[in-house]
Amino acid sequence: METILINICDVKIRENWNIRQSVIKADINSLKASILMTGLRHPITINNAFELVSGHRRLQACKDLGWDKVPAVKTEFDTEMHERLAHIDENIEAKSLNDKDFEKALAERRRIYELLHPQSTKRGPKDDEEHKSFATDTAEKTGISEDKIRKLTKRVEGASEEVRASYEADDITSSQIDEIVKLPVDEQNRILDKIKGASIAETKMIVKDYVNAKRNKEELKKSKKEKEHAPQVEDKRLLEAIITSQRVVRACTEAEIMLNELLLGSKYEHLDKTYIDNIKVTLNNLHEKLAVVIEKIGA
Repeated sequence: METILINICDVKIRENWNIRQSVIKADINSLKASILMTGLRHPITINNAFELVSGHRRLQACKDLGWDKVPAVKTEFDTEMHERLAHIDENIEAKSLNDKDFEKALAERRRIYELLHPQSTKRGPKDDEEHKSFATDTAEKTGISEDKIRKLTKRVEGASEEVRASYEADDITSSQIDEIVKLPVDEQNRILDKIKGASIAETKMIVKDYVNAKRNKEELKKSKKEKEHAPQVEDKRLLEAIITSQRVVRACTEAEIMLNELLLGSKYEHLDKTYIDNIKVTLNNLHEKLAVVIEKIGA
């Protein structure tokens, strides 16, 4: 491919084309310093219509430096999808994207790659380019394992719009989104508010509680006795009730273990009056609440 020198003003920037959603000023300044020292080592890429395919940061740096012309490689692409794939590949191979932009780039790459290579989604031999899976091809380009590629892609493809928005806003972490996408997309929002601000251990427990509650709810539905005698409760309320019951049992079990440790180890003997009084008040309050709960559930 031949490198040509073109007027910067002739380069056309397409709206929302750049896969990189955020450009850091310090990053541009660093690039400008590099260009001043060694020149522009990698030309930008344009298509036959002089539309920019890749090199947004390089073009901006050259503009900021006051350049009138910029080196460019003009490339003819078979289709716009091939052109888009080339733009994405340059960014993911260079590892120049932040984590969230990288995940979105992978998800878009998968969609385009599998449209261009439909045989890649079918089972069978993978020893030719046409059959090579998206994960395999991307792993070869990036040096990232296939399992990691699938995991990062699922953060976009497997999340609801609300979950993804919370992740983009840093309301939940990457570890949390990896847990919540284990649920069907149409069910993730039911626990989204519960995991915000929670630790990863708490998030795993919340997801597990939801899965168990859903399974228990289905078992109740299948029970002929429950169908005949239980009051009709809407799905959401039933799930919440089951999840709460699971947490109550777990909390009481943990409390029993701690009380056994206190009694069997005679650890209370070394406490002063203030600590003993606190224990008494706490246990009395708990006793009263447990009595009310036992009465309400008819135990």
